[in-house]
Amino acid sequence: MGSFTEIVMSFPLKADTPPHVLAAFSSIAVPHPEAPELPPPVVDDDGWWDPTDPGADTSEIWAHDWGSWIGEGMTGVYIQSDVGATLTWSIGRSWVVTSRASLKVYPDDLAPKLEWLGPFIAEGDIERPFLVGYMKHEYEKRPWLLWCNGAQLHSEDLNGEGDRD
Repeated sequence: MGSFTEIVMSFPLKADTPPHVLAAFSSIAVPHPEAPELPPPVVDDDGWWDPTDPGADTSEIWAHDWGSWIGEGMTGVYIQSDVGATLTWSIGRSWVVTSRASLKVYPDDLAPKLEWLGPFIAEGDIERPFLVGYMKHEYEKRPWLLWCNGAQLHSEDLNGEGDRD
């Protein structure tokens, strides 16, 4: 059956985030009367796309329905609570992506697939990184943290020697 990673993220998008990036998340948009119009959601040809699949086309990684992927995952298999994802218009006048999902992937395979988001995250700089979220593998004792510092998204594995079951 394989093993699973819980991923939890929440991050504001920059005001100048390009329409093609917004389209990757517009499938999970929550209507708001003051929100600007979003581009139509990306629709993947085969109906489901997984960037961690070895055969996945990641040449234009933003050109897929990321909203559905980070919101659905393997619901209820590993996380025994609510899962889902939203793109909401915040009081601060920015789009915010929030997600919680259970995915059949190891954190070290998932983290590189998320790096493309770094330039579009509105928070964090070199001196004060922004905590985007975490990834917790079911056989590891500690999570991996996701940080954005000056347009770069990177992960930090908090597991030490002997922390993996």
